[in-house]
Amino acid sequence: MTLFDTTGFRVLQEGINICAKNRDVIANNIINQDTPGYKCKYLQFGAVLRDKMNVKEGEKYTKELHFADYTITDRGTEDQPDENNVDFDTQQNLFVQNSVLYDALVNQLNSEFTLMRSAMRRT
Repeated sequence: MTLFDTTGFRVLQEGINICAKNRDVIANNIINQDTPGYKCKYLQFGAVLRDKMNVKEGEKYTKELHFADYTITDRGTEDQPDENNVDFDTQQNLFVQNSVLYDALVNQLNSEFTLMRSAMRRT
């Protein structure tokens, strides 16, 4: 077992990666807000994290997930006459929420590294 191969580090690492992908999905929605017929897409954050973390004790994580499998398209709402359903305010709110989560995960990861450095200095 390596120093950083722990469940805590894996959760933080995967959470950061998923937030980065979610940012791309939300940004793509915002970019396409004026594209006729475009439908919003959403990344199922919890489902991706659950499947990425679904590894038996002692096994090394090797499963490569395709984010497209976890991206859903909102076909139920049509906010505009051109059949585009991107609501800029909603997407902006989701972008900010995702950014806050990303920052929290990065801060927690930095705290873990600080804790480890402190422990190594004392040995």
